[in-house]
Amino acid sequence: MQPPQELRDLTQWHLWELQDGNKIPKQVGGGNAKSNDPGTWSEYQDVERHDRIAFEITAPYTGIDLDNCLDKKGMLLDWAILLVAKLEGVSFGEISPSGRGIKFITRARKPEGSRCKHVIDAELGQQIEVYDHARFWTITGVGYCDRLSDGQAAVDSICQGYLSPDSAASSPLSVPSVSDYSDLAAVFGSLQQRAEAYIDGMYYVEEGGRNDACFKLAGHLWSLRNGSEQLTRGEVIRYVQHWNAILPKPLPNAEAIKAANSGIDNGTARELKHADEPAILIEDVEPYVKSKETGAVSMDLIENAPGMIGDIYRWLDATCLYQLPEVFLASALALMSLITGRKVSGPWNGRTNLYLLSMAKTGAGKEHGRSRIKRMFEAIEADSFLSPESLASGAGLASQLETNPAILFQLDEFGQLMVSMNAHNAPAHLSGIESELLKLYSASGDMWVGKAYADAEKVTRISQPHVVINGTCTPSTLWDGVTTKQVHSGLFGRLQVFESLEYVPVRDVLPEDRDLIPQQLMNDVRWWVDYQPPGAGDLAALNPKPTVMKATPEASKRLENHMREIAIERIGEDDVRAAVWSRSAEKAVKLAMLAACAQKRFSIELRDVDWAIALQNQLTRKMAMRIKDHVAENGYEKSKKRLMKLIRTKVKWAQMELFLRAPWFKGERERRDVLDDLEACGLIIRTTEKTGKRGRPPVWIQALNQG
Repeated sequence: MQPPQELRDLTQWHLWELQDGNKIPKQVGGGNAKSNDPGTWSEYQDVERHDRIAFEITAPYTGIDLDNCLDKKGMLLDWAILLVAKLEGVSFGEISPSGRGIKFITRARKPEGSRCKHVIDAELGQQIEVYDHARFWTITGVGYCDRLSDGQAAVDSICQGYLSPDSAASSPLSVPSVSDYSDLAAVFGSLQQRAEAYIDGMYYVEEGGRNDACFKLAGHLWSLRNGSEQLTRGEVIRYVQHWNAILPKPLPNAEAIKAANSGIDNGTARELKHADEPAILIEDVEPYVKSKETGAVSMDLIENAPGMIGDIYRWLDATCLYQLPEVFLASALALMSLITGRKVSGPWNGRTNLYLLSMAKTGAGKEHGRSRIKRMFEAIEADSFLSPESLASGAGLASQLETNPAILFQLDEFGQLMVSMNAHNAPAHLSGIESELLKLYSASGDMWVGKAYADAEKVTRISQPHVVINGTCTPSTLWDGVTTKQVHSGLFGRLQVFESLEYVPVRDVLPEDRDLIPQQLMNDVRWWVDYQPPGAGDLAALNPKPTVMKATPEASKRLENHMREIAIERIGEDDVRAAVWSRSAEKAVKLAMLAACAQKRFSIELRDVDWAIALQNQLTRKMAMRIKDHVAENGYEKSKKRLMKLIRTKVKWAQMELFLRAPWFKGERERRDVLDDLEACGLIIRTTEKTGKRGRPPVWIQALNQG
């Protein structure tokens, strides 16, 4: 996230470096910068490409630093909750370089006589610092909030409570009584008052329902609207924490936060609640069964995609008839992946090759991204990067790579191809495609050897092949054909799946406007197409020596911690979910590399890694949901899962009507076996009603509140 424009317009920027544990201000041209010498400061455009930049605090701004206010999972500690609540709506805030603090900048001045520092816990390094001059703030790009405005009231309140000469605050801030929201209400305003009224009307829950209640509460609060105003994620989480705290037996705080985050991402009610609607009890919120069908990537991640990735997305969005944000982001990543192929390598010899699959309904416009990419390469006369739009065999794949070792396959109905390749009776030419794609994905940093022949000279060998797939299909094509066996092996684990599941209105775009390509975007794409890694020489096409991308210490640490966290989380998970997460860290590394390349940087920064991890985590969670909902071990289990999903769509079914709506069964016996299994598992009940008519009485089927 970039600093607000009003800060970028100021000549108050310089660099910094770490020396013996201290942050030393540095000028762009060398030498030390000084907080009392504006002559050593620079314009923002002179520092923005550097790894470590800083902003000098001067009038009319004040900086507030909450040191070590976050736990190891990035959650706010209790003492910081209300302080952040005061600052979040009036400040530009970022996570500090340590990853454990938050630095804010707001328009305000410190009250006369206020101290600069108040220690919360010296042993843990927790403290509050406030400065309005002679101090610089490190800028990390890891955004927390971006509503820079008049924060005088917030600064006055913090200084009065902690930094004034007569301040009584000598111990950590205690969270006020949860039933008293007056402090939060004063900070937040009318929308928050609606949230408080809703919470006041909520019921208490027993131990078994606490997670579900936190989930649903977060989903409802996230959907509240007052015009264009919406609660922030942090505000929703704090309300859930407050409500949980008043339960007779509250959840552990970490569990409540986890449930709240899940509710925000997955449990939002179907329709937004506007100010003229009455508050509803939590029981009335849309059930989780429906909310799992969203499948969307956060629009914040899409709209704030870094550099060229965001530029490509916006170009596709501006020229489309149907807006499909997730599909267009996938196409932007495919284009970026292709033009960086064989030119960069990253941590652990990572490469930028991606296998992307976008899903949308029939006629929804999913071909737009593929067609515009083709148009782009035609415009810059580089269409040799594009393969024919089909894959017929492994041998055909090899011949394409010999023509160009970095190549993009744009494949319609790629989901159907995957299902066909994985079928137990798949012909050799199809199963050969999967085999070669598997090897190519892993060989992107090594040597790929094609199919063996008796004549060794005919064997294809390509150093560091770079195959990119930008595939599309309908959701049912993929999910109705994939089994858990395929999840454990094959291409499935290497895919990054994007879904746009709803039809959207057609937009008014002139035919000539659909063909427009911004000149700057063409120049940027051409820059990467023409880029030759230093030292590669004339052999670049045969045995490339890619530019090695370095990660900053903070970025490297974040990636390493992410890999460890996934490794720990997989322990105890079921085999299918563990398999889905297994390659998530590897994919996040690829995305982080692309985020840096999209800004023409060869240094991976913390902001690149954070965006990549956030995006990949969302994709992986959604894939895990889809597998849980749709993918089964065999045809019988798949039919059973599919029938249970259908049963849940109505309160009660007549058995005959249900059978007519489930034509996928092989026969009457399989239908009845499945119903017997569902009843034995306690998932449904069957009842018979006498009607007074002759013949067999009708059988009624109803889902129980399980699963």
